[in-house]
Amino acid sequence: MEHDVRMIRAFAEVARADGYAISVFDGGEWSLKSSRDVAAIVEHATGVDEATLLIRDARGRKVGTVFIVNGNSPGETIADFSDNELTAQLVYDADTIYWREAPAAERAFSPYYPGHLDDAP
Repeated sequence: MEHDVRMIRAFAEVARADGYAISVFDGGEWSLKSSRDVAAIVEHATGVDEATLLIRDARGRKVGTVFIVNGNSPGETIADFSDNELTAQLVYDADTIYWREAPAAERAFSPYYPGHLDDAP
């Protein structure tokens, strides 16, 4: 789904800008290893129902993981992530970009936009 692509792209761009590389586990193999190529990361992470993104720093050390579920509701593509400050910040930054650029119809799902529940019964 397009919203999955946008969320994964936002995350990959944020990680790359902060100097991190991403490996993609597609459920069977590491289909992409230590990449900073946003298009490749998006392609590998969206080609399956679920994927794990492994984040590595400039020295190649593992610093966190993000679990992706394609087909979830808008804003829920990142279903889980490592409980550490670095990964949480990357997810927060990607989430901010995602919602800022989301079409108006998707903003109904967002906890960040005031009035998003104004039309709720």
